[in-house]
Amino acid sequence: MVINVLTFLIYLQQILTLFIMAIGIIPKHQEEIPLHALPPLEFLTIATETAKRLNWTIQYQSLSGFIAQSDTSIINSNSKIKLFIEGETATILSESTGGEMIDFNKNKKNVQAFLSAFTTVQSGILPEELSVKLQGLYDSLDLTAADLLKVSAESATQKVKNFFSLFIPKRDFFFTPILVDLNLLIFIAMMISGADFISPSSEILANWGANFRPFISVGQY
Repeated sequence: MVINVLTFLIYLQQILTLFIMAIGIIPKHQEEIPLHALPPLEFLTIATETAKRLNWTIQYQSLSGFIAQSDTSIINSNSKIKLFIEGETATILSESTGGEMIDFNKNKKNVQAFLSAFTTVQSGILPEELSVKLQGLYDSLDLTAADLLKVSAESATQKVKNFFSLFIPKRDFFFTPILVDLNLLIFIAMMISGADFISPSSEILANWGANFRPFISVGQY
């Protein structure tokens, strides 16, 4: 069996990233916004126009708010932005989706950019224009569908269970978990046998089936 330790390290990094994202330990920033007697639908209309001005892609929208994605640059991966209106307060949350552990204030900047742009949009939109956009937004919503923004968030326990389910073969997800499990087991076995976690010796790699030309030339496959 051919073993490539670098591949194992990549697998391990990806698995750790999945685990971190699954249990919710990802960079995020959240702030509450008082509506100040502004009707929720008017606030949502202005917030929607603000998201468009920031070039965010709105992926889902309801009377309660929206879920959007920030634009992606060469330097920064995108973020998921969630706006949720409840009572006299709106909550805006920006969280990373690229698997990074540190966002260098990217999510805070997203929220601050929204707050600044919201003020600009609100002060610049005429009442007649706001009324037209409000009606257009209302007409575009499917009021008969369940509001995804009101669905309760998964508990940490459920998130952990969902993560570990990735390693269990299922009828429609069978071979990938088996391959990942086998790679992890072999990697663990190598560590137990004395292989260095970061830089195993050439002898250990050869003993575990690494691609070594002199062995191949004499018929070892």
